[in-house]
Amino acid sequence: SKKKGGFPGGLRFSPAAFGHTNLMSMSEASVANKVAAVLPKIFANLDVLKNYFANILRLNDGIIDCGNLYTLACQQYFLCIKLGMDIAAAFFSWNGFQSSENVDMLLTCLSALVERIQGSVETAEVL
Repeated sequence: SKKKGGFPGGLRFSPAAFGHTNLMSMSEASVANKVAAVLPKIFANLDVLKNYFANILRLNDGIIDCGNLYTLACQQYFLCIKLGMDIAAAFFSWNGFQSSENVDMLLTCLSALVERIQGSVETAEVL
């Protein structure tokens, strides 16, 4: 008798081939470095979403309770904004930044955030 293979048809996949399967096996500094590398991209996506909502408000003469803000797409965008802000809050509240060896990473990430708020920061020493 033939043994039936389960989904996906007997293919064998290694979970490790799809990325980090267990962040707990990595050091905190290593995880922080990986998050720091994608933080500017997260901020850029938040800027795109901010501009999207600014355009909706502009098109609706600044009326905040317009119907265009209560669509399924807007709910998903609001969730994206919340998740992006949660990631940034969790990252910047990491207690590893109290260590002097992580100061450069903190200053680099803070400058990426400040650039979005003020326009541009020429050096990290400005902070």
